[in-house]
Amino acid sequence: MTEQTLRKDLLLLHVLTERFNTEELKTLCFELNVDFESLPAQGKAGKARELVQLFKHQGQLEQLEAKLRKKNLIRDDDYSQERFQELAQSISARLDAPGQEEFKELNQQIDAYLDKLSILHAQMAEWKEVHNLLQDLQKDFARCRTHIYAFRGVRRDPNPQAQNNLLDNID
Repeated sequence: MTEQTLRKDLLLLHVLTERFNTEELKTLCFELNVDFESLPAQGKAGKARELVQLFKHQGQLEQLEAKLRKKNLIRDDDYSQERFQELAQSISARLDAPGQEEFKELNQQIDAYLDKLSILHAQMAEWKEVHNLLQDLQKDFARCRTHIYAFRGVRRDPNPQAQNNLLDNID
């Protein structure tokens, strides 16, 4: 995978996770003839990642990028590789040979940090989605437990262990 392809992947993932909510992502998938529910992931960040992967595997990242550009979600000044290279060449030309080598190493370190930061950001968004799903499950379970007590006529016992024993004995 080339560095430019990796950057494009990360840019598209960033745009999808940062500038779309779940409903907008579903609409985008509809516009692109992709079944949102069939994307093999949970949460907005996971679905966005899988959408980028799908288009990459189909060799159609440019189609996804064009759609986002049409919606004005990617501008030419966003992460412009050409502008970055122009500025880097301008700075490098003003440095002596050892300075140029240090500048090159610095740019490589910055690129590595930015790539890692993008990956960590995507992971954090996924964990946030997982956290929200777990909270929803916890709320649903609490409601179910209340209904079980009401259905069985079980009175709430102040002793939590006794409540758990009662629940274990329910058929």
